[in-house]
Amino acid sequence: MVKALRSYPLLFVALIILLAVIPFFEAQYVRALIAFLLAPLLIIYGNNQHLWFRKSFRWVVRLSHRLVLSLLIFFIGMLVSYELSSLVHPLLGYGLHLLLLSVSAVVYWAPLLVACPFDKPRPFADRAAYYSLATALFILYHQGTFVYYEGMPTLPFMVIGMTVMMGAFLYLFIQWFHSEKHIDRPTVKGYVVSLKKDNL
Repeated sequence: MVKALRSYPLLFVALIILLAVIPFFEAQYVRALIAFLLAPLLIIYGNNQHLWFRKSFRWVVRLSHRLVLSLLIFFIGMLVSYELSSLVHPLLGYGLHLLLLSVSAVVYWAPLLVACPFDKPRPFADRAAYYSLATALFILYHQGTFVYYEGMPTLPFMVIGMTVMMGAFLYLFIQWFHSEKHIDRPTVKGYVVSLKKDNL
């Protein structure tokens, strides 16, 4: 990462400004920044730097195939841990929540964004189902908390999250469309043109 920051000085300056400004942000904006901007950027950085070849990062690739487990980690780390953080000291609880949020956000984005040459991604239909369930869970959870608290304490996080999730859906469907545009001719020849008996 240090090499990348030296190569892109503007990125280094942006990171310094971001770290300087984060303490002044409202808690919901910090959560949204980590979950919906920094985590996907981290995965894109991992793709560009081929981090998935390293043994210490293979867990991200493995979890990108286990969609039910990824959904559970997303629900606990991104949503439930925020509620549980209020049960302990505010500073300790919020710090622990941000740590869990960071890991669960990477897990959440992995099925959509992880790209490595030694691994075949899950089918598009599986990933679309995963993001549909995650988005529905995200919305239902926030609606439930709004009813419980009789207010909207996490509204900024929900609005930013829903906006980014809709963008993720669009990105997934565009990828799906482009993958289906190219027909693999050798695999469909037997269905379209009858094969000769001597070739069998």
